[in-house]
Amino acid sequence: MAIMAQQSTADRRVVLVESDSRKATFLRTAIRRFELNAVVHATRVADIPPQNADVISARALAALPTLIGFAQPHLAASGIGLFPKGRQAASEIEAARREWRFDLTAIPSRTDPDGTILCLKGLARA
Repeated sequence: MAIMAQQSTADRRVVLVESDSRKATFLRTAIRRFELNAVVHATRVADIPPQNADVISARALAALPTLIGFAQPHLAASGIGLFPKGRQAASEIEAARREWRFDLTAIPSRTDPDGTILCLKGLARA
């Protein structure tokens, strides 16, 4: 994401949250190597202050209801969540709608025939 942002004409900053210190170290090395406008927080997402982010993404972190709970405090009012999901996407959406309200666009994955990217807007408790 930070590499793609670097190629854009807009001034974008990417914040990465990685609780595994080895992975955080790798990400910091890549940021330095490619001179990216990014920062890594080596902690859990629940332990950082609200980010007011335009876009939040997470892969293989948690089921959708929990993932929305992690993302919602960090999203700007007009922000979106982009969450890759696999075969269980429909059941995760159903479970999330019991706890959350959101607008959803499902985008078929280009790399996984069973995958989809869930684009969520307007996250709020149900």
